[in-house]
Amino acid sequence: MSEISIIVPVYNVEKYLARCLESIINQTYQNLEIICVNDGSTDNSLQILNNYAAKDKRIIVINQENKGLSAARNAGLKRAGGTYVSFIDSDDFVHPQFVEILLYLIKQNQADISVARILKNKTQKNIIPETINKANIHAKIESNPLFSILSHQRYRLRFMVCPALYKTSLIVNHLFIEGIYFEDYPWIISLMSQNPKTVITNQQLYYYTYNPGSITKTAFTVKKANDYWTGLKYLFEYFKQNKQGLSFLKKRLMPNIFKTQLKLIEKETKKDDLYSVLADELYWAKKEKLLSIWHNNWFRLRKYHKIMNNKHS
Repeated sequence: MSEISIIVPVYNVEKYLARCLESIINQTYQNLEIICVNDGSTDNSLQILNNYAAKDKRIIVINQENKGLSAARNAGLKRAGGTYVSFIDSDDFVHPQFVEILLYLIKQNQADISVARILKNKTQKNIIPETINKANIHAKIESNPLFSILSHQRYRLRFMVCPALYKTSLIVNHLFIEGIYFEDYPWIISLMSQNPKTVITNQQLYYYTYNPGSITKTAFTVKKANDYWTGLKYLFEYFKQNKQGLSFLKKRLMPNIFKTQLKLIEKETKKDDLYSVLADELYWAKKEKLLSIWHNNWFRLRKYHKIMNNKHS
């Protein structure tokens, strides 16, 4: 039985897929099962997966109709048999010691989760990783990891699910919200609110690719705006009996999400429908007594009230 399950959701990434798979099958730690979920790709991604699976018996290919990233991850999670699980997006790739180091950190610190830093590969140039001596790795243990998200600490968590290794028992029933964009942030925040023992290293082991066709690089739509709101409503319900989680939602997350949406809307040429969604979202936040948290930013608060008044006055 493989100790670690790597879940790779795949959708129309023929340009990047071989690089991703090569980085996984050539890990210094080899006791892996590599679960690739083809989410209805219309390019040659499935053929690439089948070719690799024919050569490496650790690769398991799940083929499903297009349901989105969350459904692909959930399908992989339901199939995972390892003691630990990691998610790697198929347009990204990882350091050869990605698994070795994250597993070492979990076992060395008796942790539930280990997290690495991301290197953003903006230039698309080939990255030649250097061998890392585990004895020289710097890391920090977080017993209350929720508030390291959106912090300015050197060792901090981000909204991304991928650069991490998780105990399977911790997340096997912690599924992603299906049918939405930006599924990472409600998943990771609700998980971290359970206070899993988390060890964070500043070692860059995960290489994020700037893919012009990715969700974050394409136009901001009404669907995306509504999906931000879906994530907030999910967390609001999730945290109703959790004072610490509700405090994080009010004081850190919601100001960040609304500010992000405002910036994305202002980049678009057609803004009216997007402002309408944001107005409804802000009105909901006000009704739930969540809007007063911006008392220390009057300029932005006035902007939000103006957006609401244009629709709800």
